[in-house]
Amino acid sequence: MNSTVHKNIYKTVLDVLATGSLSHKRLIEEAVRRLYGGIDVGGQVGDFTEIRGLIGSVVAEMKSDGVILFDAGVYSVGADGPIPLRMEKCEKEIVSLLLGGAKNKAEIRASLRKTFKTDTTPSDSDDRILYNYMGQILRRLIDTGIIELSAGLYSLKAETRADADNISEMLSLKSEFLTRLHRKGGEFFEHYILTLLKKNEEAHGKTVTECRTTGGSMDGGVDGIMKTVDYLGFRETVLIQAKNRTDLTVETTARGFLGAVYANGGTKGIFATTSDFHPAAKLFLSGIDNCVGVNGEDIFGMACKYLYGIKKKSGKLVVDNKIL
Repeated sequence: MNSTVHKNIYKTVLDVLATGSLSHKRLIEEAVRRLYGGIDVGGQVGDFTEIRGLIGSVVAEMKSDGVILFDAGVYSVGADGPIPLRMEKCEKEIVSLLLGGAKNKAEIRASLRKTFKTDTTPSDSDDRILYNYMGQILRRLIDTGIIELSAGLYSLKAETRADADNISEMLSLKSEFLTRLHRKGGEFFEHYILTLLKKNEEAHGKTVTECRTTGGSMDGGVDGIMKTVDYLGFRETVLIQAKNRTDLTVETTARGFLGAVYANGGTKGIFATTSDFHPAAKLFLSGIDNCVGVNGEDIFGMACKYLYGIKKKSGKLVVDNKIL
């Protein structure tokens, strides 16, 4: 997306929302109408697939930056809506908080509300999202051995505290990486994740014979296709869904993607999101053999491993400005 197109869409979205709050569908439809001189595009969905996708990417960026707000199913502009949140920023804040000493859940919750200013908004949706993120982050930090829970108090393990500087540095890098990746928009993310997954397949000894975005040519929300062959000649058709988002992917969405994999002849499916999966979605995906979820944490890990979007500079990992 060039800068002129981006600027026009950005301004149009703000102009549309200046007249009042709208659902995602109505916002996209009205933006298309204004960009195309007010003509009725209601019956011409196929002709406007590309521009709808571009508008959707800009809307996601504006939502992430807090320029526009999303609450109760509608977008709006103003200071009274919910605060946009990102899970990796919450994680960084929780670890920083625990560096100051052990905390119970209520103390962590109160600190996060104050830090992210969700206590200043009349909406409770940002608080619900924050609490959901907090619960998942605490469980993951326990599972990975970074923190421990004892007598109702969360605290950093001794070995974590000894390596606190390196851990904080890596969390900061992850937060910067995922924020930048999200702001690049959905179209960029589709191409980025396909390239990253291709590098992963090749690193595991497979030959990638095809790797491309589908450009809307396939049904069921499939954004990319990758065909591989291993050294024995076994062939796989991997279908990918790429969601550049801040909210959690729920179980029904994951089930829908699995159906799309079957419907489009895929042997495997990869659902990639810059955010994370709801616990029910994680449980569902863990129970099937041919479909996996790749979250922001996984994407960051692969970016560091294959140095794509991340590079080494003076012996340290940093975000690669040429890509992001």
